[in-house]
Amino acid sequence: MQTSVYTTGRPSGPEANRGADSGRFRTRRGSRPGGDGLARLWELQQTGLTALAAGDARAIVEANAALHGHITHLSRNAVLAELIPQVDRRVRWYYMPIAKPRGKDAWNEHARIIEAIGEGAPDRAEALMRRHTRNTTDFYCEQLAAVAGRGD
Repeated sequence: MQTSVYTTGRPSGPEANRGADSGRFRTRRGSRPGGDGLARLWELQQTGLTALAAGDARAIVEANAALHGHITHLSRNAVLAELIPQVDRRVRWYYMPIAKPRGKDAWNEHARIIEAIGEGAPDRAEALMRRHTRNTTDFYCEQLAAVAGRGD
């Protein structure tokens, strides 16, 4: 059975904020997330959607971190698993101002990533995660540019 494992990629530029999450899914035997792992991803997805519906930026950011952390856990990549919590603690400020305005798109992207993981589609999961990271970075930069343009 061919399955997916999440491994580190090489981030550059602003994506380095969560660069490890822009990593690659590699095909490997016997490492597909089991039902519990996949079910937990969907639970975390629902937690994020609930936080989004409530307009609670802090809860959205926490749910996002938990989802990305669980994807990392499922990867069985010890280096990545150690890195993600450190990165998360350092960049929560980055996500807080964009959590609500970017939220719907981000959580839709998360759903597609979870689907790809569950289907054991490593190339698609990789492409989706990279696009998700790029979209978040681009959105953040656009928000900064808008603020700078107003002279705030």
